[in-house]
Amino acid sequence: MKYDRKILRKSIEALNPQEFRKSLDDFPDVRREFVDGQQKYLRVEIVLDYFELHQEKIDRLLEAIRNCNSTAYDNYVMCERALKEEKVTPKSYNFDLTPLIDKSLEKLIFCKNQSGIIGFTIYCDEDLFLRNFCERLKNEYNRTETLIKPSLPVNPKLNSLKRNLDKIKKYKRLLETKNVICPIRWEICNYSDNFDNLANISNTFWQSLCVEFGEGFKYRLIVIMTGSEYSVFPDQAIKIEPPQFKRVHVYLWTHKIVERLKWKKSIADKWMQLMIAECSENNLLDIGSVYEHIYESLQLLQQNPSDESFLRELEKRSQYYA
Repeated sequence: MKYDRKILRKSIEALNPQEFRKSLDDFPDVRREFVDGQQKYLRVEIVLDYFELHQEKIDRLLEAIRNCNSTAYDNYVMCERALKEEKVTPKSYNFDLTPLIDKSLEKLIFCKNQSGIIGFTIYCDEDLFLRNFCERLKNEYNRTETLIKPSLPVNPKLNSLKRNLDKIKKYKRLLETKNVICPIRWEICNYSDNFDNLANISNTFWQSLCVEFGEGFKYRLIVIMTGSEYSVFPDQAIKIEPPQFKRVHVYLWTHKIVERLKWKKSIADKWMQLMIAECSENNLLDIGSVYEHIYESLQLLQQNPSDESFLRELEKRSQYYA
């Protein structure tokens, strides 16, 4: 079976300590790299590095994992199959976002506390961005053991804060079996000179969540808060830089898809020009427009058109945006 570092990481992390040790019985070279008292996430990195260099042994490791934990093995097979499908059918969440996802994963994977609550804030008030960011994070972090809940609006009104806090509390039972991604549209915004009061409201709401989800959970509550440039986010949440879509991202997106489909490069060049023209405002790519274009383009591709008919449909569509 093909080695994939991200998928293998998820399978290994699903093993309990006894299963982890047993899966490495036939790999003394790996075990010799461990030191006493070493945390599991460091040992996982050692295992991943070893099998990246010795990919011819991956089938033996996966067989050992299957003997220890068949669910972890099945998840590897399922994720690898999904990855193959992804190479044929692109997903909207794979458009750019890599720097944002990398920083989020860095915090998730290497944070000392591997359970309970963690929060991220991003200045971007596009609903389509929030949806795609959560999907991409789920896919990269732990696709099979992560659930995305519907987004919640949080505003300064007391009844809104209490109502949403009560809704999020109900996620506790889910954390026994899955990570939960909780998207929040942050509507606590400072449009005047009321910053201190709004900051207090934001921090109080976040601290209430931290009290509820501090300890005693097997999995993680991952809170993603997005809002406008006026948003007053909680101080203790992790700040992620807002997305910046560039023309080179359009180039990479269109040309990779056309290459996979084995179409002429001229189709990709024309598609790129149409997409940039349609999605630009004041020489900048508008995030919402980019996602709308991507969704409609993928719907066209699902109809298995020829390269020329696909381009004709795009040109016809672009007339409405001229």
